[in-house]
Amino acid sequence: PLLSSPLLPQEGIAFGNGKMYTPASYQAYASERSKRWKEEMYTKKGREMTSDALEKEYWDIVETGFLESVVEYGNDIDTASQGFNGFPLSETGRSINHPHNRTKKTKSENDDDDDPQNQYGSPEFYKECWWNLNNIPQAPGSVLRHVEVPLNGVNVPWLYMGCLFSSFCWHNEDNYLYSINYHHAGGPKQWYGCPGTKKGAEGLENVFKRHLHHKLQETPDLLSHITTMFSPRLLQLASVPVCKLLQHPGEFVVTFPRAYHGGFSMGPNIGEAVNFATPEWISHGVDANEYYRSISRETVFSQDRLTFMTAHYLEEQSIQSLVSLADVLNGAIKEETLLRSNLIHNKIKFDDSIALPKLNVKKCDNTEANYDDKRCCLICQHCCFYSAVCCSCHHTNCVCLRHSDKLCKCALDEKFLLVWVSIEDLKQKKKDVEDRIRQLRDVERHIKKIGEERAVKRARVGIGDGDGDGDGDGDGDGSTTTATTTTTTATSSSSSSSSSIQSPNTKPSFSLSSSTNISQLFARETAPGARQNLIYHMNKTIPTGPAGRDKFPLAKMNAAVRIKREEESENLQKSNSIMSSMQQQQKKEISESPVKLPKPQVAAPAAPSLPFVTTKKKEEESGGVG
Repeated sequence: PLLSSPLLPQEGIAFGNGKMYTPASYQAYASERSKRWKEEMYTKKGREMTSDALEKEYWDIVETGFLESVVEYGNDIDTASQGFNGFPLSETGRSINHPHNRTKKTKSENDDDDDPQNQYGSPEFYKECWWNLNNIPQAPGSVLRHVEVPLNGVNVPWLYMGCLFSSFCWHNEDNYLYSINYHHAGGPKQWYGCPGTKKGAEGLENVFKRHLHHKLQETPDLLSHITTMFSPRLLQLASVPVCKLLQHPGEFVVTFPRAYHGGFSMGPNIGEAVNFATPEWISHGVDANEYYRSISRETVFSQDRLTFMTAHYLEEQSIQSLVSLADVLNGAIKEETLLRSNLIHNKIKFDDSIALPKLNVKKCDNTEANYDDKRCCLICQHCCFYSAVCCSCHHTNCVCLRHSDKLCKCALDEKFLLVWVSIEDLKQKKKDVEDRIRQLRDVERHIKKIGEERAVKRARVGIGDGDGDGDGDGDGDGSTTTATTTTTTATSSSSSSSSSIQSPNTKPSFSLSSSTNISQLFARETAPGARQNLIYHMNKTIPTGPAGRDKFPLAKMNAAVRIKREEESENLQKSNSIMSSMQQQQKKEISESPVKLPKPQVAAPAAPSLPFVTTKKKEEESGGVG
């Protein structure tokens, strides 16, 4: 039943099992429901059924309860057990739910996504592509690729068959994981989301607590039940950032750590979703673990195991994720050191000679997952991966070190401390992480230094004397090269550059590489008198025009040199053209008159075709023109 108070959160009845459907029979049910709704609410009233109209009707139902709408939603369908998937299963070990997923190739052999045999659009491509939701949890860079036990809805996709107004209520992902949802077919889905920031996620939780505080006292983890829906207007009134989108077939929606989201379907559809985690997620997972401990909620896997396991794959991580990992390990070291020393000081038994099963710290398979399930804290449900406290009065119960006093009423000397990961091991992994950080930072500094040296070298070339001959043209021959290009398109004849020159009002789409000779770029003949409209400097294309020159001082200097050379070239061409005309006129006069005229004095030979090259000696003879 829905509450009648406007805007208040509407807590639905916990979802029970509906009727049994095949995919075909559910599609028939969903299609018929949409058809009836359209007929009653739109066709008979002469209205058009649009997404905006459906959105308004949905929130009218939720906020006011003016009518009761019961739908059946095929959610959380296990793709592994049901035997059908929206995406095809990989044949090379990328799908963890494939029955023979480990028989073809190992992960290290199977990370290359550029297999020439898998052409884009082919069935093999879709089987092996990392965007396939069966594969993405195992993709390079995903922390979950080291979790080798199938977890439905986490690293094994869930399929969703929806109908008009079938809802996914406000929630965030287990362990604050990333999620990716693909819309296969059917009517669009309306999504609402709040960012996983303090203002976004905590703001939504505060709105939830403010309106349902009595219910939360009975059920602290009510939000995780995914049965409560409330209007985004409540969030807006509380200044909580909220956004929305409409997802159509063929589109992915990605949610980020701790980001709350909810929504509903606008017609019969089929979607699929799965989780993944980047190394940067580790700190978010720790936050989720702390929150779950506060409400005694189990996690889908041991967060401490994933943290410690990630510390064994440092080559997969960036500096930022390593810094976060080091902080997490440092926190674990401080807590374990303090609590263990306090317990030993209080005379709790500790015998490091007790033989405990050796942990597999490189992966989490079925054996490891089952063992983790047996050592969860009796009080907060935290998996005691590093250490635990037990008592001789009960052989199966254990607690984390934080709740050592709540295990039982036995004296402390009856209890004992179990340790799977020593403080020394934790410190060593932290040291390994810090060493890797220093190594990567050294590489960064080295790369930066090389980049700065190249930038200085290119800057000198841009000023005009980087080739050793003093003329600034980059050709090393001591001569001046003047080139003019058209302002439409021109293709370089250089093998090292095949870019086209853009129109004057368009930003050029290519830049000069450090190995390209400027004279090579403009080796082709172009229309005489046309102005060059590209300026190159420091391997970046500099905007032309007064604004670009004022913004880039070195470009201004280059532009001045360029304009001067263009003017000199134009003057020289005019001079050569005039002198050529004079020569033709004189020849004509000589041929028509018997009078012998003196031989004309020519200031310079006629200009050859581009590229026009004049030596310094010729410049002196011609009076310095050009």
